[in-house]
Amino acid sequence: MKKPTLTIGIGHDNAPNGQTGTAGELDLLKKVYFALAPLLIKSGVEVYYDDANVKNGAFTDYCIFPHFDGSVNSKYDGGFVDCSPNSYTKDKDWKFATMIADYYFSSMGIRFAPEHRSINSTDYYAFNYTGKNTIQTLIELGTLTNPSDKAKCQDYGKIANLLHQGIISYLSQYDENYKAYLAGQATISNQAQIDELRQQLQEQTELVKNLQTKNKQLAEDLSKCQQIGQALSERLNKIKIFVSTI
Repeated sequence: MKKPTLTIGIGHDNAPNGQTGTAGELDLLKKVYFALAPLLIKSGVEVYYDDANVKNGAFTDYCIFPHFDGSVNSKYDGGFVDCSPNSYTKDKDWKFATMIADYYFSSMGIRFAPEHRSINSTDYYAFNYTGKNTIQTLIELGTLTNPSDKAKCQDYGKIANLLHQGIISYLSQYDENYKAYLAGQATISNQAQIDELRQQLQEQTELVKNLQTKNKQLAEDLSKCQQIGQALSERLNKIKIFVSTI
């Protein structure tokens, strides 16, 4: 059974130009990765890490490139998703991106700001180094230079949970391998339930047998007691007759 494979690309890590993005971005992105990866693995997804060199994303089924935005304007806020117009899977890319965005932004309390898409996000360099059939998206999770967004984005556990929900929702609806995986898990779960019920039935059967054995023994003991009682009654009558003749 083939599990879906997904690369989480942290583009500022080991960047050849030494750029680490907005202040605090790289450190926060790594925290998001280490919170998100275990959730996906537990859900049945094979997860890979990519730095700026984008090696694993060349062969995985999916890629997500999380970032945090920044601006010299403190009023600039929000985040967005973007996909490459040159992708062979651009329709699927956008469906993947939209589903993640739907789960993420409203629940995170961060404004969805598609107007912030630019040539830098649309032509994001990593899109050129992934596989031909890799479904991929970039997501700006919020703006670290905006005080309100920055405060919310410190909750990397919540970020990871919401990204996980969006990714798994997409896979559950549109990825045939993942559907097969879930069906297999359901079969295993059902078999486990059947085995448990069989065990319970066996235990109940043994209990009934033990009760039947005890009931049989009690019946035999009762019969013996009745016989003894009858014998004692007969002796008592003989004694009464004997006493009456004296």
